[in-house]
Amino acid sequence: MILDRYSHPADPLKPSGSRIGYVMLLILGLLGLALTGCLPSRALGLPANVSLRVGQKVNFNNGSSLKVLTIEDSRCPLNTRCISAGNVKVLVELSGKDGQILQTSLNSDPRYKQSLNFENLRLELKDVLPYPGSPEALKGDKAQAQFLADKEELN
Repeated sequence: MILDRYSHPADPLKPSGSRIGYVMLLILGLLGLALTGCLPSRALGLPANVSLRVGQKVNFNNGSSLKVLTIEDSRCPLNTRCISAGNVKVLVELSGKDGQILQTSLNSDPRYKQSLNFENLRLELKDVLPYPGSPEALKGDKAQAQFLADKEELN
């Protein structure tokens, strides 16, 4: 059998250019999915303390999920005098295992809704950091909502 340099069979142990290209494409695709948060994440057990920034999402082991859509902070900054203490309003989206979706706001001001029950999940807004006027806020740190998620207590 006579083989010239263009017709020899490929060595199965030596990666060819096309195989390397496919592997690199696969690695880059998975990296892109991971950076955009599209890969499935491990579900958190309940109870759980959860901290999320705008756009972040967490899945719970009861089949529901929580996503922070917006954070509006009108609290009085540190070392200033204000007429009122202000409020933090966090718009959240809860998704249930049956496809039900609920968008609602949770607030830091006790005059407004601070917690809710959704599909056997109790969600309570505990805090939003950084506080206006704090060194972290002045550095430009992005707001992070802190929640307590637990199983809904049935009475």
